[in-house]
This record gives sequence, structure tokens and C-alpha cells, in this order.
Amino acid sequence: MKRGSTLVNSGIGAAVTLVTSFVAISPVFGGGIGAYLQGGDRSEALLVGAISGGIAALPFLFFGVTWLGFLDSFSTFGPPGLSSFGPSIDGSFAVFGQVVILMGVAYIVLLSALGGFIGWYIREETTIDDDLRDAL
Repeated sequence: MKRGSTLVNSGIGAAVTLVTSFVAISPVFGGGIGAYLQGGDRSEALLVGAISGGIAALPFLFFGVTWLGFLDSFSTFGPPGLSSFGPSIDGSFAVFGQVVILMGVAYIVLLSALGGFIGWYIREETTIDDDLRDAL
């Protein structure tokens, strides 16, 4: 099988990650499929998996930052020290939210890179690929 474009295979992996997002380890599936389609060596597979995770993390970043801004805006209403929803939390909520968002992005990218390694391993180090070709 011919090697494909890194960006195209990463996009396919990101799409798989988003479609299977109801499963906790969906980035592993997406990174694995992207790297399996890419071929190449181990470092290239890790790169495809990580790029796949980066692309798949964009919606998470968008909704996370939007949600964080929306919730943080509620903490500014009302008199100082007391917002309309309880005690004002000022900047600590924003910092905590940013840490949570960064941890979520790291989770997606690192699991996608792990999936890239697994996809490379299945393609290069096992006979599963040969069995699939024989079946087709």
C-alpha cells in the first residue's frame, strides 16, 4: 500500500476520534487509524497520531474556552465579593478552567500519539495486515 499524505491521514484520524467520542479512548482509535493508513516508520506514526489529536482537540478547545468565558462572566455580576450566583471567584475560576482545558488537550493529543504507535505496530509488526489483504 502506498504511503499517503500526513495531513489527510491525520484528518481521517481526527474524524474517527470525533465520531467515536462517546468512548473514553476514542483518540487511540483515531490516531491508530491515521498512522495505519500513513505507514512509514515509528516516528512518522507518532507524528500522524499527535497531529490527529491536535485536529480533534480543536472542537474541545472551542467549546471549552466558550464555556469558560460564559461561566466566568457570571462571576462578575453583583456587588464586589458577591455575584448573583454566590461568592465571586474572580480569576481563580479562569485559571482552574484553563488548567482543565490544557489537561484535556494533552489527554487527547497523547492518547492519539499512543494510538499512532499502536497503528504502526499493527501495520508493521503483525500479520494482521497480511491477513486483511488475503481476505480482500
